[in-house]
Amino acid sequence: MVVVGHYVGSTGLAAISNASMLVFLITSISLGFGMGATVLIARYKGVKSIQGQQQSAAALFVCSFIVATIVTTTCLWSYASAFKIMGVPATAMAEAREYMRLFSAGIIFIFGYNTVGAILRGHGDSRNPLRFMIVANSPEHGP
Repeated sequence: MVVVGHYVGSTGLAAISNASMLVFLITSISLGFGMGATVLIARYKGVKSIQGQQQSAAALFVCSFIVATIVTTTCLWSYASAFKIMGVPATAMAEAREYMRLFSAGIIFIFGYNTVGAILRGHGDSRNPLRFMIVANSPEHGP
């Protein structure tokens, strides 16, 4: 919050703070989907069913794409109304809407990462998803 407040000011901070409630909800849907798939893939790995692992992974990709598309559409259609119901201050509304518009464009990637991470974790690889997140969240070292 200190970094966000420094770069976007108090209005931007209020916008992101309010929008983060919706972001958390959407991210939780993606994580929940992935957790269920991780368990299923791990079970098939445990009984050495390669076909079961492949079918589970394929089903996860298809379902994740469908759900991500539905969530993106729903988010784009309803976030402004949700902000009004949540009582987002008028001074922060424009920036909250812009933040959610940009976030909505990335929902498919959030689902994609969680899908790939779920498959890797189901196969017992928890290091590569962690490495990816470290790299994705490291600050740029350019000018």
